[in-house]
Amino acid sequence: MIRVVLVDDSPVALKILQDIVEADGDIVVAGSAADGLIGWQKIREIRPDVVCTDYHMPNMNGLALVQAVMSQHPLPILVISVSVAEEADNELVMSVLQAGALDILAKPPGGPSSRNERWGRQLRQKIRVLSGSQPMKLIQYSPYTGLKMEEPPGKKSPSGGVIVIGASTGGPQALTRILKALPEDFSCPVVVVQHIGASFLPGLVTWLGKGIALPVIHARAGDRLRPGTIYFPPATANLSVTEAGQFFFHPHDPGQDGVNLFSIDLTCTSLAHCFQASVLGILLTGMGSDGARGLLEIRRRGGATIAQDEASSVIFGMPRQAIELGAARAVLPLNDMAGAMLSWCRTGRIPC
Repeated sequence: MIRVVLVDDSPVALKILQDIVEADGDIVVAGSAADGLIGWQKIREIRPDVVCTDYHMPNMNGLALVQAVMSQHPLPILVISVSVAEEADNELVMSVLQAGALDILAKPPGGPSSRNERWGRQLRQKIRVLSGSQPMKLIQYSPYTGLKMEEPPGKKSPSGGVIVIGASTGGPQALTRILKALPEDFSCPVVVVQHIGASFLPGLVTWLGKGIALPVIHARAGDRLRPGTIYFPPATANLSVTEAGQFFFHPHDPGQDGVNLFSIDLTCTSLAHCFQASVLGILLTGMGSDGARGLLEIRRRGGATIAQDEASSVIFGMPRQAIELGAARAVLPLNDMAGAMLSWCRTGRIPC
């Protein structure tokens, strides 16, 4: 049984959320609170498997609650708020992710309702995923203080090389760690596919762009990859490249629930077909198997492949699938990823 603490300043919302959360019988609300301060007290007493919290609350808001939990008793936290849908630049969303919340879910217009079955399924699925996560891993590793690598004489960057990174739960924090460590003269293009709600992706791109030396942008259909640029899909489509090396968009399936819309497999496979051996594929933390087959296709075409190790993964689902499939040539901790990218970009080799 998965034990959850709910924190929301609306008594009506708390009751509705409890009914939704407990609908399938495998999740139980072990405690609830009407503000962040009381919620913090209950969390310390109960030590639940997952915390679900609103953002705007009296005494202690959602951001302060996330900061308190992650600094003293790290637990998986899901932020559920109408605010994460209303913020035009998603600064609020990125602030709670940066503080250590592992996922976010926008409340539906008009608030939660037991009649909104699709939203309820999303909520319960997110709780199940987070219940198996390791949020402490986000604060066990100190960020890079600087990384310098000398290029061996006679070695050159792979001609036309490209790096692709796939991530899901825990990905925004992992991506920040990796991309911040890349120097301004990093010469390879990087394509990133992050499982995240489509409405939150532009905010993630903006947030990452503020703290990284390289340009971080959405890919545009028909463009070719430019050196030293970090690309994300558009919010409305999956991303691939044509055989001519131009970006191509695939509309999302309208039948999906809005979770994990972005296909890592699709992007990795298309890059492998276009660039053959000149691809480095990296699969980071996340639930499920998306990316494992794409990574395998990169390796089959002669490219280099890396899966994040279990110790540094918030959720070891996607990397584990890649390893078991034989898709990962190397298995590395998060703190070694940027160094591996630099090594491959400059020499064509990765540490094994």
